[in-house]
Amino acid sequence: MKKKLLFDATVIANAVYKNASRSGIFFASYNILTGVVNSGKFDVYLYSNLKNVECLRSIVEDDKCLRGKVRI
Repeated sequence: MKKKLLFDATVIANAVYKNASRSGIFFASYNILTGVVNSGKFDVYLYSNLKNVECLRSIVEDDKCLRGKVRI
C-alpha cells in the first residue's frame, strides 16, 4: 500500500508566468516532486491556493512526468 503525500505546489503553479519566479526554487521543487512521483512509493496530491488551481492543472496536463500521476 502506498503512502499518501500532500505536496505544496504553489511554486510550481507560478511557473506558468515564466518570469523570475521560475528560478532555482522552482527547479528544486519540481525535481523533488518528479523524484517522489517516479519513486512509485507515494500517491501524490498537489495543493495550492484557489487562484492557482487552473494554472496547476494546465502545468500537470502538459508535463509528461506528472500527467496522470498526481492529483490536484
